[in-house]
Amino acid sequence: QLSAELLSELPEALQADPPANDSPHRAEAQNAIGPRGLSWRVQRLLAQLLPFHHREAKVAWWAYFDRRNKAELSPAELFDDGDSIAEARWHRVQSRQSQRTGADYHTFRFDPAQPLKLVAKAGERAPQLEIAETGLKLDVDDLDAEQGTVTLKLPWSRRDQRRADGLDDGIPDGLTSLIAVPSDISEKLRESLLAQAQRWVAAQAPIPAAMVQLLERRPIAELKGLNAAVEANPARMAAELSAFLAAQTGITMALQGPPGTGKSTVMGQVIADLVARGKRVAISSNSHAAINNLLTKAKATCTARGSANAVVKCTTSKKEPALDQRGIPLVHPDALTPAMQVVGGTAWMFCREVMADQFDVLVVDEAGQMSLANLLVMARCARTIVLVGDQQQLAQPSQADHPGDSGESCLEYLMQGAHVVPADRGVFLSTSWRMEPSVTQVVSELFYDGRLKANPANAVNAVTWARPCLDHRGAPMPDRGLVYEPVLHSGCRVSCEAEINRIDEIVRALLGGSYVHAVPNGESRGAIGADQILVIAPYNVQVNRLRQRLD
Repeated sequence: QLSAELLSELPEALQADPPANDSPHRAEAQNAIGPRGLSWRVQRLLAQLLPFHHREAKVAWWAYFDRRNKAELSPAELFDDGDSIAEARWHRVQSRQSQRTGADYHTFRFDPAQPLKLVAKAGERAPQLEIAETGLKLDVDDLDAEQGTVTLKLPWSRRDQRRADGLDDGIPDGLTSLIAVPSDISEKLRESLLAQAQRWVAAQAPIPAAMVQLLERRPIAELKGLNAAVEANPARMAAELSAFLAAQTGITMALQGPPGTGKSTVMGQVIADLVARGKRVAISSNSHAAINNLLTKAKATCTARGSANAVVKCTTSKKEPALDQRGIPLVHPDALTPAMQVVGGTAWMFCREVMADQFDVLVVDEAGQMSLANLLVMARCARTIVLVGDQQQLAQPSQADHPGDSGESCLEYLMQGAHVVPADRGVFLSTSWRMEPSVTQVVSELFYDGRLKANPANAVNAVTWARPCLDHRGAPMPDRGLVYEPVLHSGCRVSCEAEINRIDEIVRALLGGSYVHAVPNGESRGAIGADQILVIAPYNVQVNRLRQRLD
């Protein structure tokens, strides 16, 4: 209803969605400011963002019911569905008892050639699978796609209730399909966004200024001075950026950095500088791993400066081993105090009412994967927003078709199609500290308008082959750089023997050779062993066959 109300207020000439090749006159009309203080373009975008999570959830449930139909009528069709396990067979059951209760853990075997997207990660919410034959929905305890095994947890309380109702345990001993059950994890985000939007529409609260600046795509003139200072003295990047952020309010800027340019290191230093200035910083991302990594960087720098207790993770979980080892405490959102100056958490934490206006700066890591809608729902927690990442890396996980720009990630929206962030929208980290210069040059020209430069010290990065290895043209393999090695084959879907043979030849020619690569203040040399070689393949069956051959 709120979305429809906002759309109905648009001038009649702008009611229809703008065409891709909008006329200059219509574009000017779209950018005119309406009575709500927003351009008509942004008011339309806001109306499209409000139902974002609902659109995403609908697609997931449609797909779920489609899988259920396939499981009943033609289960073999689920083989290529990454969110289902086709024709799994029950293998064994193990019972485990805890202090209060217990559960049966049922393990199923399946064909590891299936290209699964399902994962079960420690410390993250377990996916739930439905046993197609019985409709029983169980949490995944363990999933090994490479070995083709999955273990489902059946709590004794549920098992005993089924038996009391005259049912069996719901575990078939023959073939069955296991179907991923959508989890409506966006419910809290939808509720928070609706409550905030009701206040915005009723003029009871303003949309956060930093969000309005981003949505309107207003340039930040002061950023040009920051970019000039950083270009003149790159070593002062963190100091200049922290001073800039400490003096700003109501803006959203980007820190764009390709992999290996030091985004996390720079932001760790910036966060510590802001803490020293008495500022509070929120850290968020779609990924707990990204949040934890930046918290760890900030913790190390803050500890070195005497602020070890300033860094915490805001969560309702009671244990995260990765943070326990680093001395970063877990704090419930209701237990946060002003002394906790650096707080990491997901959008589900920062969208809460208690978080409103609690931080000076919100840092969003891997912002190329953070939806514009998720940023909108938590934007009120801070006065300034920094989007860290690279929109040319992994895109945000999205399933639905969204109108206009409402399906874009927040960093994608800010960049507006540019390969490199404009000087009035953010800062570009232009030095690759990892890649050898010839590799950097290729990446730079393909993706970054030639702006990405290599650390000159990386020119020493090279390998010495243990034995001669010729490429497909009969020329010796180079000692550095990027090599394209085509392998001819046909009819190979999820594995390829010809590729395995060629990879095996290359790996064996490298093993026993030597390498040299630049490290801070010197060089590192050593023999090339299995730990120095990384082979990447797109399907589990190819990974398994490569491992069998190379091991």
